[in-house]
Amino acid sequence: MSRFYLHISDREQSIPDSEGIECDGILAARHEALRVIAELIDSGLWAPNSHSGRLITIADELGNVMDIVALWEIASRLVL
Repeated sequence: MSRFYLHISDREQSIPDSEGIECDGILAARHEALRVIAELIDSGLWAPNSHSGRLITIADELGNVMDIVALWEIASRLVL
């Protein structure tokens, strides 16, 4: 298992993940990022129809960007 960091950001601010999560690989980390985005939408913190550059950057333990998951990726799958 590897540790991945899910950094949340939009055009105005960035919230770095200082703890990270243990995942079996980048696909599992991407699944976690999609889950986090769904939680942010469900909580009302992110609007699913917003295109304000909201995304989660997935980084490895060395800080290398492994993937980027944008809000529109999950919002486009929702029935609004």
